[in-house]
Amino acid sequence: MSENISGYFGLGISLIALFIVFWDHWKDDRLLTKRVQEFYENIEWLIFSNYKKIIYQILFDQSRTSKAYEKETFNYRKKNYFYMGKISQRFGEFSKYLGLTYYSEPNNYINESEHFIELTGEINHFYSDLSKGIGINKTKSFYDQNLAKYVIDKKAISIIEKYLETLRTYWKIYHKKGKLFLKTLRPKLNFLELLNN
Repeated sequence: MSENISGYFGLGISLIALFIVFWDHWKDDRLLTKRVQEFYENIEWLIFSNYKKIIYQILFDQSRTSKAYEKETFNYRKKNYFYMGKISQRFGEFSKYLGLTYYSEPNNYINESEHFIELTGEINHFYSDLSKGIGINKTKSFYDQNLAKYVIDKKAISIIEKYLETLRTYWKIYHKKGKLFLKTLRPKLNFLELLNN
């Protein structure tokens, strides 16, 4: 009888220990997912606020009469600086989860995609033209040299969304895969709103 009691007691202790381990993993993984999701959303906001600022600046330059455009330019410039600061503060801690590296010359965040972002949220494109003797170089993705202005259209939105997907995919493949309690990163902003001006 005492052997049965001690057996049940031992089983109970084992179950409690298993539950504690399970709980710790669940809590830690949920917290990590939450923090990486927040960092990812900061990058979305950095990019969004940068192009919203550019769009309102273009509209203001064209009209020179609307104080609303001037005010919105100022508001999005403030937001842009805010998210630049947030990302800079957290970059060392969370960039590895999205596959981002800080490239100090000339101040860019890069990953394994063909695009990269400047600290301001500007998306650039790596390119090479060996026939002209150009190795790796960069070009502003949405700046039309012929028109001498930014063109934010559906193609530009597609590039932004594709770039952001590379960040979420890196998390999914290199960190979430095989982890029961880590969650998929979700896009937060609708970048088609950049077209609604």
